[in-house]
Amino acid sequence: MQPKSRFLNLLSLFVILTTILSSVHLPTVSAQGRDPIRRERNAESGRVSFIGPESGRTLSYAQAMGLLPGSASRPADPAMALAKRFASEFGLRDAERNLTALKTNRPGDGRVTVKYQQNYQGIPVMGGELIVNTNENGDLYSINGEVSQNLSLDTQPAIDSTQAKQIALEAMAKWNEKTPADFIATEPELWIFDESLLQPSTRPATLVWRMDVTSADGSLPIRELMLINAQTGNPDFHFNQIDTAWKHEDRAVSTYKETPDSPSLQTTWPLYYEMALDETRGWIYGVDSTANKVDVISTTTLTLVKSFALAANANPQGIALSPDGTELAIAQYGAGSIIFINPDTGNTIATLVPNATNPKPRDVLYGRTGRLYTVGNPSFATTDFVHNIDTSTHLEISRSTDIFQYGSTLAISADQNILYVISNGTVSKFDISTDILSNLGNRSGFPSGSTLTVDSATGYVFNSKGPIYPPDLSASIGSTNLNGQVASIPNRNAIAVTVSSNNTIVFINSQTFYTLSTYALQGPMQALVAQSDGNKLFVSTDRGIIAVDLTAFPPGVPGTIPAGSLPYADIVLDEPHGVLYGSNTTGHKIDVVSLTTFEVLDQIRFTNGSKPRGMDLSPDGNELAVALNGANQIAFIDTETHVIVASVIPTSSNQR
Repeated sequence: MQPKSRFLNLLSLFVILTTILSSVHLPTVSAQGRDPIRRERNAESGRVSFIGPESGRTLSYAQAMGLLPGSASRPADPAMALAKRFASEFGLRDAERNLTALKTNRPGDGRVTVKYQQNYQGIPVMGGELIVNTNENGDLYSINGEVSQNLSLDTQPAIDSTQAKQIALEAMAKWNEKTPADFIATEPELWIFDESLLQPSTRPATLVWRMDVTSADGSLPIRELMLINAQTGNPDFHFNQIDTAWKHEDRAVSTYKETPDSPSLQTTWPLYYEMALDETRGWIYGVDSTANKVDVISTTTLTLVKSFALAANANPQGIALSPDGTELAIAQYGAGSIIFINPDTGNTIATLVPNATNPKPRDVLYGRTGRLYTVGNPSFATTDFVHNIDTSTHLEISRSTDIFQYGSTLAISADQNILYVISNGTVSKFDISTDILSNLGNRSGFPSGSTLTVDSATGYVFNSKGPIYPPDLSASIGSTNLNGQVASIPNRNAIAVTVSSNNTIVFINSQTFYTLSTYALQGPMQALVAQSDGNKLFVSTDRGIIAVDLTAFPPGVPGTIPAGSLPYADIVLDEPHGVLYGSNTTGHKIDVVSLTTFEVLDQIRFTNGSKPRGMDLSPDGNELAVALNGANQIAFIDTETHVIVASVIPTSSNQR
């Protein structure tokens, strides 16, 4: 090796090691550096929160900056010079750009104290502050505070200040059982809210409209700090800044209390078992099984409008809105009945006990005109059926001869003539075009999901544990390889899956089964429902219902197509075409490889989860047959065009 090359390699290694080691922080509460500087960390967050001299009251400017004595001239802006030097240790890049001086205090003896506000793209960060104590020479007394680290978010609000103010007023009215006119709000301002600056949290920073809300006549002890999410319209945080023991003009006032549905840092929302969307009224109906009620949430403000209380033992689960919007059907698992209520008043229209020995209704679904279908979730010791209900009389007309036991839920085809039932690892298909519920086939196997959704464009049936079936249930033809609640997105050729294990919504192409994008959310998720135009998806989380904008589709981080790995599961030689075919099982494709250069000339890609394995070339060389192990099919490829010309699903004893 040449001396120069050796030197450059050593230099590169030194730079890499220096970069790595400089980013490592000791996990102790108080970390001492090799320089004469003392560093302290927040015991909860682990962030540097204080920097000062290791000994004595001050450290000279040259020592603080790591310069030789006498080599540093007096800084023009001492506080900013020190901020620029140490901001990176607090986790802030480009101090000059991201810090704004809020207040400067000169107590005497040449001392200078400057309080800096952190900002991101010109927007202030709530709780992001640094205070620099120095003097006119730039000597270091101390720097303390915390900042929001590694910020990356959209700073263009989706809702304007007028909308945010109205949301805040409506929320205050609801929490205090008043009207919006009983409160006034200051002019909303855009801020960045990072919950981790207030308490331990992994919640990502958000863009919010910040304002104070008070009572209009001053009669209530309230000055509520309100932070309204500028993208979703959710109240991200709020608290009363006035001691609630305060009295006004000797008049006794009621103590302000946090309401259970208040979306603040102190409370969580219920994870709704299931939701129904009422686009005409602009409401979402969320089933709170634990509290035995149905919450009504505004699709505009995502705040609670009202709640319908059910019986103490109701344990509601499935819910559906009638096509004409005149009634809600709710499966009361605990009460063993279906209750029909008026969506406007919550009044009971009718109650039905399904015809079963031990009815435990779990799901309800409206079908063709005048019909509702329900199925139960009894234990393994008892059985239930699919029940056919007349919605005009609220009486049971018929039931299936097939029995169901554990974990039964329903899905329906776009033409409302086919009903799918998943129960205890088996998916069943029923003809519901008449009142005789005829079983057209079953598909059993694992993994067994808890819910299904039917894609309106392809008719494919998606299982919440990943498997995908054609409309006839003849085989599992692919998989999303995901585990979570599923919903079809109209007009998008897509399926949404809530993956609570990593707090994301994954959007899947309903034709190829590959991931379109991944959208991150915070906290556990449960039910989800999409608008009929496919422009918005509502998701139940423990922080409230989140509205995901789908107008620019797909949202979030774009997905990638798997490249696959070698070796090939099978290789077939095609001498007339000068190529060989290699089945790439993990990439779900066939590579077409040149016999002369061994380069990949083309790829024949199958649906996600297909797992191509064995292959054979027809005697005339015009067709390549491929066994798709994951899709349970044999695919036939035209060797001239590399197009899939046909596919066959072999007959299986697992389907009748």
